[in-house]
Amino acid sequence: MNDEAAHYIVSWENSHASSRPSFQGLAKGLDGAVRVMAVHKALLVLGGVFTRAYSNDSQPIHSGSLIAWNLSSNEWSTIGRTTCEGTVTGIVSSQGTLYIVGQFKQIQGVEVNNIAAHSGEISAPSGWRGFGAGISGRTVMALAVTGPEIFVGGNIVRAGDQKVNNIARWDGTRWERITDEDCEQMCAQGDGDSHCLERNCEVDGFVSSIVTWNRHIFVAGNFRTAGGHPVTGIAHYFSGRWSGVSGGLEGSVYDLKIHSPLDHQPHCIYVAGQIKSVVDKLGAKVPVYSNVAKTCFNDTSIITEGWEAVDSVDSSGLRPSQKQVGAVRKLLFPTPQDWTQSEA
Repeated sequence: MNDEAAHYIVSWENSHASSRPSFQGLAKGLDGAVRVMAVHKALLVLGGVFTRAYSNDSQPIHSGSLIAWNLSSNEWSTIGRTTCEGTVTGIVSSQGTLYIVGQFKQIQGVEVNNIAAHSGEISAPSGWRGFGAGISGRTVMALAVTGPEIFVGGNIVRAGDQKVNNIARWDGTRWERITDEDCEQMCAQGDGDSHCLERNCEVDGFVSSIVTWNRHIFVAGNFRTAGGHPVTGIAHYFSGRWSGVSGGLEGSVYDLKIHSPLDHQPHCIYVAGQIKSVVDKLGAKVPVYSNVAKTCFNDTSIITEGWEAVDSVDSSGLRPSQKQVGAVRKLLFPTPQDWTQSEA
């Protein structure tokens, strides 16, 4: 960009002095795709399927699938002076600790099994730790952290010594299932419902994203039941119960966030991805051309108001009703003008 080669990662600045944004690479970039990023201690931490980063003089830095870009010195550095061999698919920075999930077995000689955390100085040759026996499954994708609790999702089958169905919680000392208590009680009574055959009182498919709000958990992905209840692509968990969210949606969700546009009520749940349609407050199916939708609620009730498509205008000036936009991978909320990362 800006007539320079950019290898998998760029930064951009939209200056008021110029009508065109300025793009530039981070040094000489990476040798593979970036899947996730987060700001941590004045560092931009990147995870993905790359193995090396390249300095300004094109010298390779063996990074594994995790690397940090120093926002002050504009140079690459590894975290804890070690590499993560595998794939990183989720990153969260919380209270001075960096959490990652993905497909990796060890970090710094410690067996962590797909989830790890780093605390302390980034440059110190230590600081990595695991959580019990870690997580097992085909894909670990979703990650959320609230205080001592960690929530993970994906196609996962075991967390620590617990057999789980696609979602699990670390309570600060051990792994737990996130299960529907009514469903468990019915299964224990042997009522013969189909979801009890494999005791799936959790989520019956892939979990792509998790967000928490005041002890409430919202998850999105490719699933049709949660806690034994019919849902479509998004579900809500609170006080031992799973439920749907405003009639659900049709399509693939890549990101899920809760945002208060004016820093007060109502709070809104935003979803992004390849969203085909949502159900509005009248129960009608509404097409979503922008691939972004929202539903809102207030502090006194999690009962939402029905889904609506979030409008956007692309560089050509065409609205989504006139032109289908590409899949939206990430939601950001720094300003109303800069909040999506999309694919053409």
